Amino acid sequence: MKTTENQTSKDRLLLFIEHLGIGQTKFEKLCGLSNGYVSNVSSVSFDILQRITKRYPELSAEWVKDGVGEMLRIAPHTEASGEVEELCGQMKIAPLVPVDITRQPDVRVWDYVSRHKELYDRIPDQMMPRFDLIHTVRSNVLAPAIEKGDVLFLQHLDLSTDSVVNGHIYFLDTKKNGIVVKKVFIEDGKLQCFSLSSKVAVKSFSLDELYDIFSVVALLKTSIPNNDYLENREKMLGDVIEQNSNLVEELSAQRKIIESLIRPICDK
Repeated sequence: MKTTENQTSKDRLLLFIEHLGIGQTKFEKLCGLSNGYVSNVSSVSFDILQRITKRYPELSAEWVKDGVGEMLRIAPHTEASGEVEELCGQMKIAPLVPVDITRQPDVRVWDYVSRHKELYDRIPDQMMPRFDLIHTVRSNVLAPAIEKGDVLFLQHLDLSTDSVVNGHIYFLDTKKNGIVVKKVFIEDGKLQCFSLSSKVAVKSFSLDELYDIFSVVALLKTSIPNNDYLENREKMLGDVIEQNSNLVEELSAQRKIIESLIRPICDK
């Protein structure tokens, strides 16, 4: 959005606040500005611009101050754009999925976050793969691999069964069930969703029932298993090994019986 003649810094700030879809009071609070600042400002100082652009890195400081160029220096996400913009140096940004829409039906996350730039968060690059969305896990249904509080970095995929690798974990934005994070298999053209511990699909979706599919490209762990968990896990693994050993011995015994029955027939 380019400036027009006679626009002031105040006018341009008001245009940006209108673009955000929030009130002046909330904008001032989020940016650490005094109440009524926008209504009374004539020229925005460098310090104030720093505060505002720290909160909204997509906003062009040059545009606010002098009306130069476009309002947004970082292009907003378009539908299924899948692009992640780079900030200065070693930073990237991507929207963080808000808690209040994770279970809302008929809300497409991709569209919602595109309209709410205040949801964008800065993440250190650190050789991260490309990601388009950030999600904080709210339950332990995928424990112990993914636990409550862990952060998923998600990459937008084409809405196609060809995008899905059987047995991998995906973030599904469904039309009627909100967000579903599950291990997914394709069967009869549908996405069969499993918890890690379940052998039976807990949900099934056709492509028509989805808005978008995202793959998990990175995971930030926020919890460390306690000793009880580790001991239980060791016991569980020990039980599995013992069961397999018993099974091998049983099969070996059965094989010897079969061989003893077959040998006389083969000798004739």
